[in-house]
Amino acid sequence: ENNSTLIVNGQISYPHRFDAHDLWHERLRLAMDKALINRPVDEGVAYLYGGSWGYTPEEVMTRFKAYATANPNADWLSLYINSTPFEMGSKPMYVAYALNMLIAQKIEKEKGFTYVMQLLGCGPRQKGDENYFAALEKIMGIRKADFNDEMWKLVRAEK
Repeated sequence: ENNSTLIVNGQISYPHRFDAHDLWHERLRLAMDKALINRPVDEGVAYLYGGSWGYTPEEVMTRFKAYATANPNADWLSLYINSTPFEMGSKPMYVAYALNMLIAQKIEKEKGFTYVMQLLGCGPRQKGDENYFAALEKIMGIRKADFNDEMWKLVRAEK
């Protein structure tokens, strides 16, 4: 009304707590056309700012780091493309999302949030993730051929 929009978040599945992860998704879809959003990046940014499944962002990262430590020869490119979970059960979490958590954090720190939005808007996931890798190379200079090495650097640098 009068060029004003009221947004109410009345999620009944978690009436006892605020869920920043889901709020991120809701707000992103107000700012960006859903057809442009790359889901693994969207989920990674939601991990970064809101955690996942009730875990804080720090707890998500601790769990991912434990996975990386237990898999010292992990091929991040293959795990990314194949949508591999790093934790299963009733609360699955995925390698691609955790890597994008690290990538978004690095992009925001080094270049600003505008560039995170560019990666978010690289388009929906495709087989082989070519649109994602083209955007990642343009924004951060990380080529698909170097992805594994670059992700190991990010994983190892995370405290």
